[in-house]
Amino acid sequence: MRDEPARAGGVAARARVVDVLDRFRRLDPEGLTLVALEDDDPNRRAARARARAAAHAAGLGKLLDEGTRSAADLVLREFAEGSYRPQPFGLNWGQSLGTAQDRAGIALAVQDAVAVAIVEDLLPEADSAVLATPFETLEVADRPGSTPTLAAIGWLPTWMQAAFLVVALAGIAWVVFVASLGASSWQLGLSVLAPVAILVALYRRARRPA
Repeated sequence: MRDEPARAGGVAARARVVDVLDRFRRLDPEGLTLVALEDDDPNRRAARARARAAAHAAGLGKLLDEGTRSAADLVLREFAEGSYRPQPFGLNWGQSLGTAQDRAGIALAVQDAVAVAIVEDLLPEADSAVLATPFETLEVADRPGSTPTLAAIGWLPTWMQAAFLVVALAGIAWVVFVASLGASSWQLGLSVLAPVAILVALYRRARRPA
């Protein structure tokens, strides 16, 4: 009977780990390259050590090891799969997905978030904040409006990228046509609004969570 609370705590912690990993899967690997995480500092390393000690003291050390290993594997896999994505005119072979140091920093951020998920009830609030902040930074950077649209459309389905291209080209042609008619500056401004509104609507629809 005494093991039941510990077992229940382990089940809840494992569910929180799964949630963290699922949240990372929903992030855009290409958008992550636009994020500059702060370097690992002594305060964060000390908080990580206390989190590990708390996990082992609570009998959750094995779960912590499994969770952090899964986090590292997931980050590597997501970047590897994101290296080759279909684009309207081929694959994104020439597009960088960040340096090895960037990827290591992102992997560490996810691992720290996993650690917080496991021992969130056993860790001081300050330590939880230090460890959770880098991963929260990744999530904030992936939200609609937080990165330039043109830098973030690579993750979209091919048909959506093609729609962006068609609307953009049609918008340029429309503005050139209006200008050729001798339109005034305010008329040119109004002519730009329609294609821009369509592009924004497409992007917001694509970014809407499932």
